[in-house]
Amino acid sequence: MSSEISVSWRRKDQREKERSRLLEEQMRETSSLSAALVKAQEDLDKEQLQWRQEKSGLLESLSVLKQALRDREQDRETSTNDLMSRVVEMENLMEEVQRQPQRRSLRKRFLNFFRRQ
Repeated sequence: MSSEISVSWRRKDQREKERSRLLEEQMRETSSLSAALVKAQEDLDKEQLQWRQEKSGLLESLSVLKQALRDREQDRETSTNDLMSRVVEMENLMEEVQRQPQRRSLRKRFLNFFRRQ
């Protein structure tokens, strides 16, 4: 009986040691998985921050480009309006010049003056 108890205690002790070893191994794996998860989350957070910064920079550049485009379009419109105004002025001036009676050249007037006398 004593040998049976002793064998039983040894078996129980071995099972206990095996359980402890397995539990310790499982805790190490859990710990390494937790560390990997924390590192992955940190990496993801860094990438998200970088993405947000890049997005912000791109949006700012886009805003600047849109404003530059608006300014150029406004300058072009102003230039077009100025040119059209000058064309209209020139056309009006041409019409005014055409309405005036044409004067004969100085030579013809000079010759005509002496013919009359």
